[in-house]
Amino acid sequence: MQARLLVLGAALLFSTGGLAIKATSLDAWQVAGLRSGIACLVLVLAFPASLRAIRRDTWLVASAYAATLLLFTLANKNTTAGNAIYIQNAALIWILMLSRPLLGEIISRRELATAAGMIVGVLCLFLATRDSQATAPHPGLGNAFALGASLCWGLTLMGLRRLASRTETSSEPALTATLVGNGMLFVFCLPVMDVPVSVTTVDWLWVIYLGVVQIALAYILLTRGAERVPAFELSMLLLLEAVLNPIWTYLILGEAMGSLALVGAAIVLCLIVVDAAGRRTSD
Repeated sequence: MQARLLVLGAALLFSTGGLAIKATSLDAWQVAGLRSGIACLVLVLAFPASLRAIRRDTWLVASAYAATLLLFTLANKNTTAGNAIYIQNAALIWILMLSRPLLGEIISRRELATAAGMIVGVLCLFLATRDSQATAPHPGLGNAFALGASLCWGLTLMGLRRLASRTETSSEPALTATLVGNGMLFVFCLPVMDVPVSVTTVDWLWVIYLGVVQIALAYILLTRGAERVPAFELSMLLLLEAVLNPIWTYLILGEAMGSLALVGAAIVLCLIVVDAAGRRTSD
């Protein structure tokens, strides 16, 4: 039960990302760079041994993860938090498309049907947000960034699977890739961040929260709990992030998802559950 609570705590903290990114007046590059720099520092202090676990493959996975963080931040600044999180979670499409050429895994008919359903859900999300909102000024552009984030997230998950198969511990590759990915993104954003001197205290508090709590602390909780929770249950508990993410922005910022977007979100969410259940049965 303690391990499950740790995973739920991680999902809860992850779910606040969309709200915090939208709440700060800093632009996407500034938020992404500062957040990742702070998160990297915290993770290095908490897990210094992770620096010794960096291998050549780690850099590739960390690069995909860093791209995910940047594109997800850009998506949240332009479209609704709900669209950003659900389109990113449709990474299963890319995993099913690329797992054979990259991992040599054969795709079943059930998985192809799941991918087709996911595409329908993502299309609903794209078609639902033509009108802008104060918190989602460029929904089409934001959806495109979210789609890029889903590709990079899919590559990250496949890379972590590959790393885990080559190491004795399950949490070390993910933690090391998270640390390195955040460091890489901070360095990448440095030339274009141009943080103004007049940044408000509230903005700094949001960015510090994102780095320390929403990324670093959330991953610490996740790595502590994931070791003792079965894979299927872990994936189900982490779905709390997708459920709560748009709820926070609706309750605090008044950002609403349209009816068609809710249909698309429901399709994506249900298919993630069905796919996870199917993999559990086959295992």
